[in-house]
Amino acid sequence: MSQPLPRHFPRGNSFFLHVAATMQLFVRAASTHVLEASEGMCVRDVRALVCAAEDLPEAEVRLYTAGSPLDNDAVLLSTLSTAAIDVSLALKGGKRLSKGTAL
Repeated sequence: MSQPLPRHFPRGNSFFLHVAATMQLFVRAASTHVLEASEGMCVRDVRALVCAAEDLPEAEVRLYTAGSPLDNDAVLLSTLSTAAIDVSLALKGGKRLSKGTAL
């Protein structure tokens, strides 16, 4: 069971999250956010905070660290190899192939 989400405090165009800190994370979305993450925080907690701060749909937000996707929301933040997390949105659509075209 995840912990309740802590409050965030506005600071300019981004927000500063204050929790009992063990590590500091830099989340790059439309603006950069600084999170002080406790040991028990998971990827799902970061996703929820970013979605609330940036007003984004949670189902379309993708998180990456060091170029690798963070697909498993249960991953503990303390196990990440870097302190930077990049945020992108899933894009819909793609090229439609005609009937005789092979991949």
